Amino acid sequence: MSKTTQQGAVKFLHDQVFITPAWLINEALFAKTGDNALRVVGYVQEKALSKLININTMEKLINAEAALGDSAFTIIEMMDELKAAVWSELNTKAPIDIYRRALQRAYVAKLISVLSPAPAPASVMPASGVPGVPGLTVGINGNDKGEAVAVVKAYLKSLSATIKSIMTGITDARTKIHLEDLVQKIDGALPPAK
Repeated sequence: MSKTTQQGAVKFLHDQVFITPAWLINEALFAKTGDNALRVVGYVQEKALSKLININTMEKLINAEAALGDSAFTIIEMMDELKAAVWSELNTKAPIDIYRRALQRAYVAKLISVLSPAPAPASVMPASGVPGVPGLTVGINGNDKGEAVAVVKAYLKSLSATIKSIMTGITDARTKIHLEDLVQKIDGALPPAK
């Protein structure tokens, strides 16, 4: 898939899903189904985030960059575009509405989950990489995703620093509580600086 197509897909998600999708909010329908706007919008936004913020997607972007160089849509480009889409209020210090707060909490939770995935069993593979070919065997841990984890750590550190730097300019109480909570979650998930 071309870099332009991938960038267009992220822009589509920004325009149609990450900016609160009013097209999903139908109170008449919710009255009949017993559902509510916050749950429906949150579900759609979280599913979109899950497709982007996961080890498999990140590894594909890293591998594409290794294979295609500058013509690849990189993990850094995806993370930059995603951060801009999810955190636009940080530039303006505008109050963050309930839908966007839920989106931002999901974004932080997804990034943190990349740092501490469920343990995968270690497997043994021949050093040659070819099953059945004798040679030295090495243990391979399925959670050793160094490049993607390093990028996620950098983005979480940057996000925490940005939020801390603008906190004095935030006047909306709900926004302030929300941002303070996210900083605490981010800082608690990152390894202590040495």
